[in-house]
Amino acid sequence: MEMNTAMKEVWAFQEDNQVKLDMDVMLNVLYPEFVLWDGCILLNISNSLSMDGEQFIPSNTIEDRTQLEAFTNHIHLIDFFPEFEDIPNKSLQFGVSVIEIWEQRLKKQYPMEKFQLVVSYDEFGCTLRFYTLRKNEEVWLDTADLEKYSEALLVKEI
Repeated sequence: MEMNTAMKEVWAFQEDNQVKLDMDVMLNVLYPEFVLWDGCILLNISNSLSMDGEQFIPSNTIEDRTQLEAFTNHIHLIDFFPEFEDIPNKSLQFGVSVIEIWEQRLKKQYPMEKFQLVVSYDEFGCTLRFYTLRKNEEVWLDTADLEKYSEALLVKEI
């Protein structure tokens, strides 16, 4: 697991505030469905995924499957848990727990694939995403120099 300096600083100052989360929503976020669609592994929380067409077609905004996954497979925790608005740093602790569960489930469901899971954190809270690492496509996030990004980042390759 890799962190940039901003993430190390945020992580060091976690508060012990308690937050009560809706159990059904929490289970949907922790244990989403992962759907295989035309060579992409997509996050389907609460059956909200809707893909047009039967195959991936590159566009000016989404050029390859890695970009499609990075775009589709991201969630802002505050969208699911408004309770984090008052204490956004709690979303970071919860977010790291979520990607640990996603990691285990992805490894079990897709053992031959390699993934990059990303936790980003800023003043608005925590964002989670994952995408498949492909030999023929560029990675979405350059882990060689995490310090060049302004938000706090934690990246895990599995």
